[in-house]
Amino acid sequence: MSIFDMLSGKGGLSEMKEKLSVSREEASQIITQYEADGILLEIRGSNTIEKFELTEGFTTLDKAEQENRLKAVLNAALDTAGTTVKQKMSDSISENLPNIPGLDLGSIIGKMM
Repeated sequence: MSIFDMLSGKGGLSEMKEKLSVSREEASQIITQYEADGILLEIRGSNTIEKFELTEGFTTLDKAEQENRLKAVLNAALDTAGTTVKQKMSDSISENLPNIPGLDLGSIIGKMM
């Protein structure tokens, strides 16, 4: 059985592309909340910041410590949001692609992001 035969069993290549496009759009709208070190962030799957709050304790830190904490929290929040989006895309690909032995979905998703 060829890959084209497998794809036709899933509704065809164009239908699969459309479903994946919809999933990518849905993934870009996921909002992930991350809170640490006096900073609250909500980041959309498209890596835009939706909410940003600082606690009173954060504002009493010196500038260098504020910058260090902010960098660490932003990077961690972006990693968390990225993981959430990759999982959504992985689930979508698994649902829409036929089971092809040797297909590395992690590699495909990594290239899409």
